[in-house]
Amino acid sequence: MSLGVAAVVGISVVLLIVILVIIDVSCYFVNSCGVTMILCTRLCGQPQALGKEKTAEEGERYDSLL
Repeated sequence: MSLGVAAVVGISVVLLIVILVIIDVSCYFVNSCGVTMILCTRLCGQPQALGKEKTAEEGERYDSLL
């Protein structure tokens, strides 16, 4: 039994979406960025993480926070 062209394209699209979701979730946990971060801040009301802009305004060096 061989798969049709539509089935191969469908499986490829599903695999691509799964890979993109895995990458986005890993970016959320590691860097606090990505689509998952936007959804959490907009829908769930979680506060945004401190960025480089906040530390620069306060006069702290970003390198000292690492």
